[in-house]
Amino acid sequence: GSLGLAEVLPVISAGPAKGDATGVTPEALRSFWCAGGANYVLRTIQAMNRAYTQESSGICKTFTLLRLDRLLVSQPRAGGSRAKALSLSFTVGEGNPPSRYELTLKGKATLREPPKHWWKTGSLYALTRYRPYESCTPRGLEPEFCICK
Repeated sequence: GSLGLAEVLPVISAGPAKGDATGVTPEALRSFWCAGGANYVLRTIQAMNRAYTQESSGICKTFTLLRLDRLLVSQPRAGGSRAKALSLSFTVGEGNPPSRYELTLKGKATLREPPKHWWKTGSLYALTRYRPYESCTPRGLEPEFCICK
């Protein structure tokens, strides 16, 4: 099933590191943020595959998620703010060594917008070297996101 706004907002408001008066435990917060982070990483990988694998007619390999390496949740020190920033490092199963990426998201939970609009991509970049793929990446595509032979 899915969570309703009344269930999600207290968890998001509780903060990344500790539970609070909502009764949300640190373990529940970790599980919540890891599941949400993995969801956004999978969506990002799907977008990368559409933009690179499909656009290159298969020259660029289809990415698969190998693991979510790290997730960092931060929020402004200003009290009461529901604004958050997520920094996610993930590894795909392609590349030698497997390619790693960093994804940043910025978001704010509000009752005025549906949850799918809370998060916006800030940046996406490769953490591993991609020079070996420069010569085989089709013109017009970035070798940073194309694993090819």
